Amino acid sequence: MYTKLKTKPFKGHIERTPTFKDIDDVVNECYKTCYFSTFPYIHNNDISSRTALKKYNSGNCIAMSMYIQKQLRKKNIISYLIPATVPNKYRVKGYLDISHVALAIPVNDTKVNDTKVNDTKVNDTKVYLIDPAFYFLKPILITLDSPNRSYYGMSKNIYKTEVEDDPKKYASIDYLNLRAFKTTTPTTLNDYQYIPKNTYYVKCHTVHNADDPWFYYMRKVVNPDQAIGKFFLEIKNDPFICKTHLDKHGIVRSTGFLMDLGNKVASSLSDDNRELYYKDTMTQEDKQRINYRFSDRVDMSRIF
Repeated sequence: MYTKLKTKPFKGHIERTPTFKDIDDVVNECYKTCYFSTFPYIHNNDISSRTALKKYNSGNCIAMSMYIQKQLRKKNIISYLIPATVPNKYRVKGYLDISHVALAIPVNDTKVNDTKVNDTKVNDTKVYLIDPAFYFLKPILITLDSPNRSYYGMSKNIYKTEVEDDPKKYASIDYLNLRAFKTTTPTTLNDYQYIPKNTYYVKCHTVHNADDPWFYYMRKVVNPDQAIGKFFLEIKNDPFICKTHLDKHGIVRSTGFLMDLGNKVASSLSDDNRELYYKDTMTQEDKQRINYRFSDRVDMSRIF
């Protein structure tokens, strides 16, 4: 079930300096059109995230990060899929330490790799960090060689019902604290995952729970589907999809959730509480309603 994680350092060459707006626009487009879903993988054995994205415009954290990476590449902006851990609240028995993927976008004149100019060492270390599967609301610009500096961001819990209309009162927004560090020794996380010495990483936690952090490692992940996606899908093997859009305030929000549980389906058509249906007693009207919402991304003949 497990495969050794392969990573590489970021390249030194950046073609174009990314702006906050460049990234923000693409992230918002991702939330409007590319949805988190495990249906493509479970309905199609051994499908890659790249293929899931091409055929269904949906997929797991790998596919969502690839979507943003692809759109940024059209703007001549280089980005990297990076390995990450998850907070304990999301961990499931069988997960390895690194069980998640996000995206890092180096800034043109501030590269992650140490460089020399006229034999003088220059630490070029700024990156934008975005985690689409954790629904970061905005890209976060981080100077990686400033360990004493804190950064702040926001993520949206789209699985939580939001009753407020004022975004300042949204209970579904988590406020994040981030700090950058560098490994001082080679780090063996487990038998399959290793992080080299002198690797920058970002520690992140919600402001309300500093005791449940997760980590983003500034290395390009070479084999995300094999080393991360494979065991994730074998453990979380009930396929599901969460469709999203931007609300009137420009904040990502769920427009529907569907999970196939064998003889049952769990579904909602917004961020309201999910309803559980037994397939053999569902009305035709309920089936049609669910089919109408999800058939553009899911082969509904495999469910009903």
